[in-house]
Amino acid sequence: MDQFTNPRDDARGTDELISVALNVTDDDERWDTIRSLHWRGSHEVLEGATQLTTGQSPSERRLGADILGQLGVPERFLPDQCKSILRVMLSEGEDAGVLKSVLIALSNQNDIDAIPQVVKFSMHPDSDVRHASVHALSGHDVPLAIEALIQLSNDTCDHVRDWATFSLGTLIEIDNPQIREALAVRLHDPHDDTRAEAIVGLAQRKDFRVVAALKRELDSDCIGRLVIYLEKPWTSCICIRSRIKFRPRTRVV
Repeated sequence: MDQFTNPRDDARGTDELISVALNVTDDDERWDTIRSLHWRGSHEVLEGATQLTTGQSPSERRLGADILGQLGVPERFLPDQCKSILRVMLSEGEDAGVLKSVLIALSNQNDIDAIPQVVKFSMHPDSDVRHASVHALSGHDVPLAIEALIQLSNDTCDHVRDWATFSLGTLIEIDNPQIREALAVRLHDPHDDTRAEAIVGLAQRKDFRVVAALKRELDSDCIGRLVIYLEKPWTSCICIRSRIKFRPRTRVV
């Protein structure tokens, strides 16, 4: 697709778009094609994606999940049906790349009913699958999701800990001792962004342990990645990350 073509104006047929997405080697072009299918949001696209989810190759099943995750723009097309199909795909014997796509798709569909299945993958040996499980659990304030996110905030992989800490500290408003303790542990995390997320999460909860952590950051070489402005000892702070993620990385407390 021409780089200047709006996905909603893509004139190619659904079968052609699916064929291109399956065979193209450039990931950006692949997603440009998938976005055209997202915008199309129709029974024809849903049927094509559903057939892909039971395909013989992981690339087919992965594409099916990628399409179903955001089918229908700006309004999701038959979201309950898409969620149901995606949940069926969550098999422990599935290819890791497919599982990653399915979990991200469930996250995009904001499927709270999938949480009991999703938590099973929070201990998956593949860090990308665990990372995707964080996204599928994020923003849900149900105990099962929070318990899994606390566990994931202690993961061996930096980007898993980072996003789990972000999810606990910022994406939910619940304030309890378990969440505070999980965030407090991350105040000494060797990974800069994970530590920064812990600081923000505790500052939002007005936890005094954040004061010493802020002082350490101001005295460290990390200040370039975490900029902190204090009007008062701890009650008002702005933390800004230089890194861009899926969600804005600016926090105001």
